[in-house]
Amino acid sequence: MEAGAEHLFIFSAITVSVDSDEVFFHGTDANSDIGMLVLPLEAKYIINDGQHRVAAIAEALRQRPSLKENTISVVILKDGGLERSQQIFSDLNRTVQKTSKSLDIAFDHRIPLNRITMNCVDSVPLFRDRIDKERVSLSIRSPWFATLSGLQAANRRLLGEIPEGVSREEEETLNSRAVEYWKTITPLVEPWPKIVEGVLKPQEARQHYLSSYALVLWALGQIGNDLQFARDESAGKNYYVLEHLSKID
Repeated sequence: MEAGAEHLFIFSAITVSVDSDEVFFHGTDANSDIGMLVLPLEAKYIINDGQHRVAAIAEALRQRPSLKENTISVVILKDGGLERSQQIFSDLNRTVQKTSKSLDIAFDHRIPLNRITMNCVDSVPLFRDRIDKERVSLSIRSPWFATLSGLQAANRRLLGEIPEGVSREEEETLNSRAVEYWKTITPLVEPWPKIVEGVLKPQEARQHYLSSYALVLWALGQIGNDLQFARDESAGKNYYVLEHLSKID
């Protein structure tokens, strides 16, 4: 479903049951599976799957009538009474699996913080090829340094909430700040330098160091947020404070 030239919204099909015996399908001569479906306007339609999408579309049409030119696919089933409608709803929803938060971050490019976090994965040596983009937690033997959701949470502490309508210039500033911060503290946190050099594997680091857990990554993001407010007054003082990270056991 498209809304204007700048944004493309894609919805999965809505599933609807039609409570009527006056439903007819006329196949084409070339292919009996392709043709025209005839539905009575007075029939009762039950939305088996997609109630929230329909409500959202109705509200979007109310606010922007021009969206009426767009289309969405609909799966239509003949209704067989309440029991069948309930069974259809169960069949459609009982095996639905929500995608992980890490996958949502990797695939949803509309959120500025997602874009910044993905850029950190590519630009910060500690994170490059060491971030799990599928899971939200790591096992003790996982070869990954952190999860994408864990890194995003740390970036949220570091940068604060970023509105979707942020300007490109401001996003670039925030993006640079995040990359610079993680690069700056990498040499100061044990045993991150050894992980970057390949001397120590992330799964080995987790057995001996708290610094390889998501909570510490989150806390370091908060430290960066606290320090950035004093950066204009005395950058030297900020880096002096950061240097004390290397003295923490």
